Amino acid sequence: MTPTAKSGAACHEILFLNFISICERTITKFIKVDPKIKLEQNRLWSSNPSELEVLRQHNTELEAKVAELEVFRQRNTELEVEKAKLEEVWRSRVTLQEKKLPSLKTRMRGSGRN
Repeated sequence: MTPTAKSGAACHEILFLNFISICERTITKFIKVDPKIKLEQNRLWSSNPSELEVLRQHNTELEAKVAELEVFRQRNTELEVEKAKLEEVWRSRVTLQEKKLPSLKTRMRGSGRN
């Protein structure tokens, strides 16, 4: 798997897990409205508190990865801008060289070195 594919896969995983986190928060808001669901939620969470803590820890780690990914995105944007500038400089130099080439050919013809 190429580095781009790996980072893409990691990005998709992070986005998916963030989606799950958003869904969980949305569900939690609805649970606050309905006391019956809140009781069921408490029962489930109290029956398996260590799993909930593991999920919270994992979510915290994923949020850190998302922040890190955002830094990489910003740096990537900066590098893309720099690349575009360098390509423009390169194109202008190539154009300048191409303009000089006909004069070299003319000089070579005049000297008999075809």
